[in-house]
Amino acid sequence: MGATRTPAKVKIIVGILAKDIPAIEAVRAKGWELSNIDATVCAQEPKLNPHIEEMRTCLASVLGVDVDDVSIKATTTEHLGFVGRKEGIAAYATALLINR
Repeated sequence: MGATRTPAKVKIIVGILAKDIPAIEAVRAKGWELSNIDATVCAQEPKLNPHIEEMRTCLASVLGVDVDDVSIKATTTEHLGFVGRKEGIAAYATALLINR
C-alpha cells in the first residue's frame, strides 16, 4: 500500500492495534511477558506503508517492548468486503508470550 494520508488516521490505527492493553496487563500479572507481536492491518485506505515505522515505534512504546519486537504489515482486501468498500479497517495480531 503506497502513499499518503493523515498521521491522525495512523494514530487511530495504532489505537485499534493496542486496544487490549488491559488484557496485556492481566497477562503480565499472571507472570507472562510479551516477547513479540506480529500485526497485519487490512485497509483499502489510508495508505499505510509510509507510516509503518511510526506505527511500530508507537505500538512498542504503548506495549512496553523494543521496537524490534513489533512487526506491522499493511494489506488490502482487493476491494472485497467492508474493508474493500472502505467501510472499516481490520487488524489481526499474534503475540508470543514467555513465562517469566
